[in-house]
Parts: sequence; structure tokens; C-alpha cells
Amino acid sequence: NPAARSLVSGRTGLVAAVPSLHSGLNIEFSEFAFFSELIAAATGVAVGRDNALVVSPPAADWFVWDRVPLDGVIVIEPVTDEPALPDLRRRGMPFVTVSADPAGGERDAVVRSDDLGGVTRLLDHLADAGGDAIAMLAPPPINGFARDCVEAYRRWAASTGRPSLLEVLD
Repeated sequence: NPAARSLVSGRTGLVAAVPSLHSGLNIEFSEFAFFSELIAAATGVAVGRDNALVVSPPAADWFVWDRVPLDGVIVIEPVTDEPALPDLRRRGMPFVTVSADPAGGERDAVVRSDDLGGVTRLLDHLADAGGDAIAMLAPPPINGFARDCVEAYRRWAASTGRPSLLEVLD
């Protein structure tokens, strides 16, 4: 019985997924395929390990762990000044971020993708396909992914001797 096991172990079997969105965006996290696909995959893994995933609304004025007893939290693509991270650190709640906290958090557990390598491969592909002047329009560095894309573009332009045609949007 899961309820009896929870009483004995002190574990709930619940893990929260917190998609992080910049407060200025007027968009639902479900409109990002990346968030939806990651949550679907995490749900499958959680259930396969006899756990359940609780999806928290991003940018809420409350934390899901204040309302639901959890064993851990997944913060997806934390934005600059993500309020969940200092609160999780202060409480000692186990958590992992998908992409690094742009503000630091050197001791955080982080799942990283090869954003720098992916952008570099994309730019190389465009150059190999005959692109002479490859520009990049980028969002402001509101999260680790956006920051890494800009950094990869700058490195690529410098290493290939191409002009940097980068515009970071406000």
C-alpha cells in the first residue's frame, strides 16, 4: 500500500516539475514543446519508479512545496532571478535544474545539454551550405540556454574570422 509505505519511509513519492518562465512573458509553458516533452518524459520515469510527478504553474506567487509534501523538485530552464531556487536552497529541499541557474549556484545538481556544441554545429552547417553573413537574433540572456547560444555564436564568429552579426533583443 503506497500510503502505508509513505508513513513508514517518510517519503511521499512525489516530485514536482517547475517550468521556469520570465514573468514578462505572456505565454503558457505548455506552448513550449520543450517543456511539454520534458514533463511527459519525466512523468514516465517517475511512474516507472513508483513515484508521481506534480507539475507546478510557473511564476506563481506561491511554491508548490508549501502546499504538497514532496521528495524533490525539478526546476526546468531557470530564468534569471528564479525565486524557487533560493527558497529550495534555504529549505534544503533536494532539487535538480535542467540547465544551469544563470545567477550561479555552483553546488546545484544540473542536467545539461550541449547547447554550445549544438549552436556551433548549426552555424557550421549554415556556413557549409554557403552562408556568407550568418546573423543571430537572440533573446536577452534570461536563462542559461539563451546565454549559452549567444556565447556560442560569439565564439564561433571569432574562431572562423567571420563578422559577428549578433543582435540581442530587449
